[in-house]
Amino acid sequence: MNDILKEQAKCYEELITLAKQKKGLILRENIDGLRKITVKENTLVSRIQKLEKERLLKVAELQKQIKHNLTGRSLADILEFLPDSEQKRELSWLRKTIRHSMDELKLLNEQNKTLLDKSLEYVNFSMNVLRSAVIGPEFVQPERAGKQGKFRVIAGEEIHGRVFFDTRG
Repeated sequence: MNDILKEQAKCYEELITLAKQKKGLILRENIDGLRKITVKENTLVSRIQKLEKERLLKVAELQKQIKHNLTGRSLADILEFLPDSEQKRELSWLRKTIRHSMDELKLLNEQNKTLLDKSLEYVNFSMNVLRSAVIGPEFVQPERAGKQGKFRVIAGEEIHGRVFFDTRG
């Protein structure tokens, strides 16, 4: 089980590295880089899931050895049933390492989510500004304005519920 947990810990460390890289890519608005990172993350998550299945098989084997039902128990609970040994100390250390990595990864993912939300908010704001911008009305030249000498709007066109003025002169 130690080897499985060591591999899981390694995968989490790689996910942390990718999350840190992702932050920089988000700030630089590098979409292609984000896509590549996402593919790598998905590969690591799949690897962690596979390792978790292997770990559960090891727990089932351990359950038979110590004659206690360990199904659904956390690693911390399982450690209580193990006799003091080098293996127990190593498992405890690996558990703490993985827990710490998961906490750090959660924090980094929350920060990246906040950055993405702010970026999306800015894009939506920019789109709303563009949608609500009204192109200045086009006026008839003074010599064509008529006897009163006043300017008049040529024509307006409705687009997405807003009136935009025709800029043809």
